[in-house]
Amino acid sequence: MEIRKEKIKTAIQELQKEKAELRNELIEKNREKLISDEGRKEYQKRMHTVEPVFGNIKFNLGFRQFLVRGTTKVKGEFNLMCIAHNIKKIATYCMQQTCR
Repeated sequence: MEIRKEKIKTAIQELQKEKAELRNELIEKNREKLISDEGRKEYQKRMHTVEPVFGNIKFNLGFRQFLVRGTTKVKGEFNLMCIAHNIKKIATYCMQQTCR
């Protein structure tokens, strides 16, 4: 029984090591893609998509998880977060216009 536990432990450690190596290889491949001119242009397009909105909602508004259950309720809660995001954008814009 003890020998079997030791074999399992060794196998798990080997798998974890392989996983880490594969992860590092993928990270390096992705880094090389981003460094290229084509990769930079492609990455800049991401700033014009919805990703910054989700980042703002998660980081600045602190919305990490839903407080309700069920698709309908979750959609309602998410709509409230989107409304809060849009109101914040409008308020920021109005403040900038007033300061000019």
